[in-house]
Order: sequence, then structure tokens, then C-alpha cells
Amino acid sequence: MKTSETTLKVAFPYNKSAVHYEPTKIHLAPEYVFLENVYSTLFEIDPKTAKPKPGVASGFSWKNGRLEITLRENFKSSKGELVGAEDVAKSLKRVLVLASNTHGNFKDLLCSNEELKNIEDSCSGIKIVNSITIELIPEGGENDFLIPMLSAIDFAIIPQNAIDSSTLKISDYSNTTGPYYVSKDNSEGNIELSTNKAHYRYSKDIPQRVILVPSGLENTKTSVEQYSEGLVDHITTIDKLNAEKLFQLKESENSAELHSTMNIRTIGLFFTKRGFKELSKKQRLYIGAVIKKVAREHFLSFLGYESQDQFFPKFGDGSLEPNQLGEIKKIFEESQKTDLPEDLKFSIVRLGDSSAYINKLKVAFEKITVFDGKNVPIFTKYERYEDMPHMFLGGPDASFSEDIGLISYTVNAGIFGMKKDSRDNWLTEYMKTRESAKRMKKLQDLHFTALKEATVVPVASTPYVAILRNNWKSELPIVVGNNPFWLIKRR
Repeated sequence: MKTSETTLKVAFPYNKSAVHYEPTKIHLAPEYVFLENVYSTLFEIDPKTAKPKPGVASGFSWKNGRLEITLRENFKSSKGELVGAEDVAKSLKRVLVLASNTHGNFKDLLCSNEELKNIEDSCSGIKIVNSITIELIPEGGENDFLIPMLSAIDFAIIPQNAIDSSTLKISDYSNTTGPYYVSKDNSEGNIELSTNKAHYRYSKDIPQRVILVPSGLENTKTSVEQYSEGLVDHITTIDKLNAEKLFQLKESENSAELHSTMNIRTIGLFFTKRGFKELSKKQRLYIGAVIKKVAREHFLSFLGYESQDQFFPKFGDGSLEPNQLGEIKKIFEESQKTDLPEDLKFSIVRLGDSSAYINKLKVAFEKITVFDGKNVPIFTKYERYEDMPHMFLGGPDASFSEDIGLISYTVNAGIFGMKKDSRDNWLTEYMKTRESAKRMKKLQDLHFTALKEATVVPVASTPYVAILRNNWKSELPIVVGNNPFWLIKRR
């Protein structure tokens, strides 16, 4: 099918209808990317600095511990409805009522002692001043985390009329606040997005229509196959294929423009609740040492990958001191072979086909089951406890700078191995800590303990990589792995 030069066909690693996507339940990166294109937030991340800047908000100021936010005048949804302070207030209260978001513990800052039953309930921390002005009143006064937190798509501003008042589910994905809205949808994930021409990020140069083409799934071609056959124009930063596949595609395709971020993705081994229950520290250290060696041999043979000995990037916030890294190295060097359970289970989450690892791992571990995991284990419902893996190999985003959204997601995803109460308490205390140096010490201590206890075993770092046909140019960010389609422009 011939498409217009203003249409961007995108290989997308999901085959789900739009109703699957919910801002308060973001578990994997494709969900984030879909939502960031159809909804806007009060603040957004600057693609060059990774710092928050105004989005739906046109301005803000702190006054006596209150954050006063002025909204853009005449800001309209894709259906032409005015979006104002009431929409913002209800969108934020919806996060509090549903209480399931993964990027930022919002309730710790506002209304922590109030139980909201619905979005009509009052919350002492959210006040409507007038139709385009809203006040947020954090407990304890001015707070460094509130603005960065509100830039996460968990805090999407959703038109009131697009929310079912009884269930709070999004009922209309054609009525959105982002640069795009859902104009066509089906249950197989073939989704068409069209532009909201009234949006402040709209321009004639951005793709006027975006077609999401399911890729890399059962009964679908891989994104590289789709690109080579002219079925798609863009492979995103959050594709199922690893970065080396896109580097190779760039070398073989003259029509391809490569976009690459900094090395902000950490590939590592992470132990699960079952892993902690059934494996001793000695066993985890031995498993970690072997898998680190096997996985490094695999990844470091490809362009773009670097050896990584800590979860956070070197010299980034929360990174370790040289003496701490030396201690971790010594602990793993001294790890010794030990007996292991006979039913050892290991999942690979969004790092390519597990078959690439199976043979090498079975040489090291005679009775190991390796399989492709569809989600991070903590976000997966297993029919039986025995189906849960002891550990998984994954590649979450790790920011250079203090990003409360990513920090809270990492903690909530169980990466650092804490139980739920401990996760909640740690995040609460972290966000209450006003002095930056003390917060960095807390983050570094958490990081160091996770490595020392073999909760986290870093393997390699890699960039997020995307491909575009050369009739398009990329202005995608290099400091975060986001993929806003409005940052892709016609040449």
C-alpha cells in the first residue's frame, strides 16, 4: 500500500489495541512511548538537556511552599475541547485513586493521609485557583522532585470526557491531549495516529499520520525485515531487537539514518523474589559470575556495547566510588562453584531471542531452563509459583542524572531486591531528604548494597538506537531513550 510522504510507518513491538495502554500501569518501554505520543504532561523533558520544561503548563512559580501552575490558554484536546485546571486536577487525582503508577510516588508528596475514592473527592494538596491556574501543595513545602516527577507520562493530562466516571478507565483514545490521537485501532495492534493540529508541538514538518505496525512477534516479521522490505520507515529506540541489529542494518542500507543515545541502558542479571527465597548469597554470586561472563562474551562482540560493572553509568548520580567497585570485583573473583537447585529458571526480558544464550548457559548449568519473559517478573502474574524465574536478564534505562521517575521505576520493578514495604519506605525517605548530597549518598548506598549482595549483577551498557529512512531526520533525544514522533521531521 502506497502511503503519503507525510505518513510515518513505525515498527512497533506490541500487537495490542489502544485500550491496553494506561498511564498508571507502565511496565515496559513500548507502553511509555505510545502514551507519550498521545498525551501531554504539565512538564516535559527537554530532548537536549533531559531537564523538565513547560508542557501543558505555560509557567510556574513556588510561593510559600505552594507550586502555582499556569496552563496554556485555549489549550484544546484533539476533539477541540478546552483543557483546563479541572482536567488537570482530575487527571492528577486519578493517579492517587488508582494508586498503581510506577514512575514516582506521587502520594508521598500530596494528600498522603487522605484516601480518595474518586476523582470528584477533594485533596488538600490540589487546589483549582481558576480555569487555567492550579496550585499543588506538597507536604513539607517546596519540593525538588515534584516538577521532574510530573514530566513522567504516568501523570498524563487526560480530558475529563475521555474518562469513564465510574471505572476511571480511559474510554476515548481519540480524545487526547498529545500531539497525536488514535484515529484507527484494532485488536491486533494496527493503530493509526493522527495529529492534533491545535497542539503546541504541532508543525507541518512532523509526521501527519503515524501507522504502528506490529513487529518481532509471533506471526509477524522482525522490524529489520519490515524495514528492508519497505513495510516500515522507522524502527524505534524501544524495539525488541538489540542495538547491534540496527547498527548492522545501517551498514547495509544506504537509505537508513541512525539515531543513537548515550550508553544509558544497563544490561544486567537481576534476582527475583523466588531467587532470594531459594538461593543463598553464595549461590547468587556463583550464578552471577558465570552469567556475567557468558552474557559479556555475547554482547561485547557487537558494536556499541561496553563492559559495565555498576548499574548506574560511571560518573552519574548514584554511581560507586573506585574502592567500592574494587570491593565488588573482589567478591565476585572469590565466588566459588556450588550446588544449585535442579529446577533453576532464567528468563530473558526484551533482549533478543533466548536461544542465543541457551547452549552456553547449559554448559555452565546442567539443569537450567531458559525462556523468553514477556515482562519484568514483579509485574507478571504467574499461574503457579513454580513458573516464576529465579532471575532474569534485562536492560532497564539508567539515567546519568537524578531522575525520580526512573529511580522510582527501578525500585518499584524490584531491581534492587527490596520487598514492597521496604521499597515504599525507601522512596518516601529518599524524597523527604532535601539535601542533594545526602540523597546521592542514599542512592549510592542502595546501589552498593544491591551489588554487594548479588541482587544486581551488571553486565554491559548500550545505547538506545533507532533507524529512520533518510527522507526523515531525527531530533530524538540522546540523553534519554524516549521516542516522541513529533521530534521526527521531514527533510
